[in-house]
Amino acid sequence: MHYGNSKAEADKVVEEIRSAGGRADAVQSDLGATDGATILAKRVQKLVDTRLDILVFQRWCVQSRTIGRSQTEDFDRLFAINVRSPFFLVQQTLPILAEGASLVLVSSLAARFVPGNPGQADAPSLSAYAATKGAIETLVKHWPQRFGFVSDSRQCRCSRRD
Repeated sequence: MHYGNSKAEADKVVEEIRSAGGRADAVQSDLGATDGATILAKRVQKLVDTRLDILVFQRWCVQSRTIGRSQTEDFDRLFAINVRSPFFLVQQTLPILAEGASLVLVSSLAARFVPGNPGQADAPSLSAYAATKGAIETLVKHWPQRFGFVSDSRQCRCSRRD
């Protein structure tokens, strides 16, 4: 269970998983940092040794702003967390992804549809966030051919061939 800053919440989820008979640990890393994905991958590898069965990217950085109020730093952080970190986390965990392992990336309808009332120029927009989701959907289409996964791009899911 990865967390950035919310250790107490991560520990709660870990305890729920363990109470249900599963195996879980909380692992901290700042995925907005340049080396965040590498640090997370190394920590995960120490926990699982040589076998990782599933990698789920569920929680994302979201931002809703008018385009006029968007800042370069915010835009860069969105792409760092939502695109760069999954890309390099997959890269770093490929050696330990077991046969039959799954990658699950939760996307958003914002990648395919414009929510709200797009006719209002001063309305907050999810365009930068939606662009990160579009990038993730593109990665899910490309990873299977490169890494020997079976893809279900409708669900943003890849599985290593058995």
